[in-house]
Amino acid sequence: MKNNQNILPFVEAFYQLAKEQKNLNKTILLIKETLQAVLNTNFIDFLADYNLDLENKKKTLDKIYKKEQLFINWILVLIENKIVRKFDFILKKFIQIYNNENKIVEGNIYFAHKKNLKDLNKITNVISKKWTKKVYLDAKIDGELIGGVKLIIGDNVWDNSILKKLNDLTEELINKKGLITLDGEY
Repeated sequence: MKNNQNILPFVEAFYQLAKEQKNLNKTILLIKETLQAVLNTNFIDFLADYNLDLENKKKTLDKIYKKEQLFINWILVLIENKIVRKFDFILKKFIQIYNNENKIVEGNIYFAHKKNLKDLNKITNVISKKWTKKVYLDAKIDGELIGGVKLIIGDNVWDNSILKKLNDLTEELINKKGLITLDGEY
């Protein structure tokens, strides 16, 4: 299997081609939809199954993607070059290139209970202004959070949840001599 560095030219070439054909916005949506399918199905196994002939794969791709011939051809190139096993990485790399070029950051925000659209908009606006980038946050419910919010963008984590505060307080009490010992005695 080729390493990831050998895969990048396939991603960059397709990105440039979609850009030159002024099809980038449509392509990024298609890439994101396909990534969700790849993560939730055995689509990569189908594409990478070398017991199935390329013509049958093409027919299936034609049914799925209908008139998206550029995208279909790109997938066929990935199959022919035996790198389609890394299709999820390839799709994520395409999204990363798109986001970098368009000054976009994406992340997840976790709430304890129902999603609060007002808070989500405030947080998004603050981060957008601070980073001078467009920010898109996927709001999710995390049943482990008691209250507050947890935000993850790339490698950055901001945890302002009650659970985090309780864990920090417990750790502080354990570490302060004489307050609490590990065996429960004072």
